[in-house]
Amino acid sequence: MWKVLALKEITDKPIVYGIVQAGPEVPGGIPYIKSTDVGGEIDLSKLSNTSYEIANKYKRSEVNPGQIVFSLRGNIGQVSIVPAMLKVANLTQGTARISVNNSQFSTAYIAYALRSRPVIREINKVAKGSTFREISLAQLRNIQLPIPGLPEQIAIANLLATWDRAIAVSTQLIAQKELRKKWLMRELLTGKRRLGYNENWERKAACEFLEVRREFAVNDGRIPLFSLTIEEGITPKTERYEREFLVKNIAEKKYKVVYPNDIVFNPANLRWGAIAKNNFGYKVLVSPIYEVMHLKRPFDVDFVSSLVTSPNQIKFYASIVEGTLVERMAVKVEAFLAIHYDIPQLAEQKVIANVIKESEKELFLLKRLVESLDQQKQGLIQALLTGRTRLNL
Repeated sequence: MWKVLALKEITDKPIVYGIVQAGPEVPGGIPYIKSTDVGGEIDLSKLSNTSYEIANKYKRSEVNPGQIVFSLRGNIGQVSIVPAMLKVANLTQGTARISVNNSQFSTAYIAYALRSRPVIREINKVAKGSTFREISLAQLRNIQLPIPGLPEQIAIANLLATWDRAIAVSTQLIAQKELRKKWLMRELLTGKRRLGYNENWERKAACEFLEVRREFAVNDGRIPLFSLTIEEGITPKTERYEREFLVKNIAEKKYKVVYPNDIVFNPANLRWGAIAKNNFGYKVLVSPIYEVMHLKRPFDVDFVSSLVTSPNQIKFYASIVEGTLVERMAVKVEAFLAIHYDIPQLAEQKVIANVIKESEKELFLLKRLVESLDQQKQGLIQALLTGRTRLNL
């Protein structure tokens, strides 16, 4: 028999927030959990520490292993379970402790229920604020959760934990593959490690293999308008990056044309990695503030793309930034094209590029796997935590 209960009805201790003023960092003090620490597993190495005196004043909000921590502010609605390694800790005013009555309820089930879409929608509905959103303790205590019997709660939580473990393993593998890709780029793009070739590499300036493209077009719908982001590279414009409503004469504004395999960078954000190759098989438009370059022959475009986007090269761009005001600091295209690289012969360029592309392909597939697993988990949460699908106990 399923019930709908308020969160305050399933706890054995009051739902409370923590320390109002934690004071300066105290090495070796009492750790406390901020809202930014909440969401998934709590990273103990990143927790701040307060003094024993301040912590003793907030004994009522101490948290123990197995209890739920809920983010009240900022990343509102994020949930974590206090790990066994964290024997004693406290909270801040932006986090709340939820101590589940384990004689009748499963902590793991309640944590999943708090992350279900219907509950998240309810949390967002009652939350206040626009730029900095928060939910009060009173509102949190009255959040309604669908609750089956304890055996079914445990079975649902165990099934969902299987997906969490798969996501965690895949995420760890992604981190390892990212490190492997960086190692490959560092070794192969500098000639430290060779792949069966003995020819000497030649020192060349970027202007010997890249040339600025200065082709413009209006945004009349014939060529799609794209963005350049640090995370995704050249990508279709989304609401996050949409600023066209700020343009007064949209019909007259000229955008830069980017052909397939052109390399684009943002002068102001290059030092943080805003550079990418157009991997789409068609022309796109980008902001006129970007620099667009096409490849000269005979060079391999994938090799050159890896060369100018490698982690070591991104670090180097910070050293050639020009400008006195922070908001106007940028890497000029002339300085970019004057950078010198050691370049192998075309055949070795292609082999190096293929090795790096295979590494990138592995990463792409692993990231899609994690996305798929997460979608499956969300579907299971939706089905199991509403009683629409029942488990055969």
